[in-house]
Amino acid sequence: MKTSKSGELSLGLLLLWLFSPSLSAAYFNSATTLNADYRLSSFTIPATAGATTEWADSGVMPYNVVSDGVEGSYVSLSMGGYVLGDGVTWITTNNGIGVQFKLTDVNGCLPELLTPPYKYVIPATTSCLSSSLRLSYRLVRLADFVPAGEIMMPNVQVLFDNHPDSPVANFAPMYYSGLTDQPIVTPCDIDVPSVVRLDDLPSANLQSGTMNIKPVPLTFTNCPGAISNIRYQFTSAYGPHDTVYGTINTRPGSAAGIYFQLLRSASEPYQVSTFYDLEGYNGSGNYTVPFNVAYYADLPSQVTLGDVEGQVTLVVNYQ
Repeated sequence: MKTSKSGELSLGLLLLWLFSPSLSAAYFNSATTLNADYRLSSFTIPATAGATTEWADSGVMPYNVVSDGVEGSYVSLSMGGYVLGDGVTWITTNNGIGVQFKLTDVNGCLPELLTPPYKYVIPATTSCLSSSLRLSYRLVRLADFVPAGEIMMPNVQVLFDNHPDSPVANFAPMYYSGLTDQPIVTPCDIDVPSVVRLDDLPSANLQSGTMNIKPVPLTFTNCPGAISNIRYQFTSAYGPHDTVYGTINTRPGSAAGIYFQLLRSASEPYQVSTFYDLEGYNGSGNYTVPFNVAYYADLPSQVTLGDVEGQVTLVVNYQ
């Protein structure tokens, strides 16, 4: 303390400002492992090229963050396969179907990502120390023709990469594996006459075996792709007469000794209640099924005069 010339005293004060800087970044402390399968059974393959399904997911992955003031930590996705030319659609095992992804933070702590590289860097200032990630997906029809073959999806792994000074090492819980169920099958449209009438069979023309073969138009249109196979079989409401020869019983009360025969060709009968592969099936599109109906008799001497009526059911199986 000094005495001024005027006799007054002056006091010098030193003010010290203590700064407490806010933490500018953080590291990932933990995340819940979620080994989830895709759930395609809620999807129907879009009807037109370029169309998509709705978004779906198999749950969320909770995570925790510790703020330590060091930058450089981030979370990203490691994708199996490769992305197509549009930059957002990934391949599946079926060339007619692709898949798109959307990464979101359920609390909005990190921005929504729809395009690669699907990378979140922890922001300079964050108050979100606990949240969850959701990885959604949707199917995209890539072309008018969708080939045969089930859809297997790319593996997706979530990578949590911490800065080098973090006390927690990097970790990578799997989010989705390529194993999956399959989309809902849209059946083919079946075009076949509801009633088939054969010409009358005079008694003079009776013989053992096949008689009066009549071709019947039978088409499968708008069939689905992305399945392995389509099979079909014929069954009879009144039971088979001889499954090997493709003959079926007629309605009770019909003329005796006469039957109907179902044939692929003039020389090849359908075996009743036996499944046949849809010939030429290779994906979405239209197909023609060979189908013929004829009279059949074991012994002409056992045939009586009268009307005959049968009933056939076509059963289609999608695999």
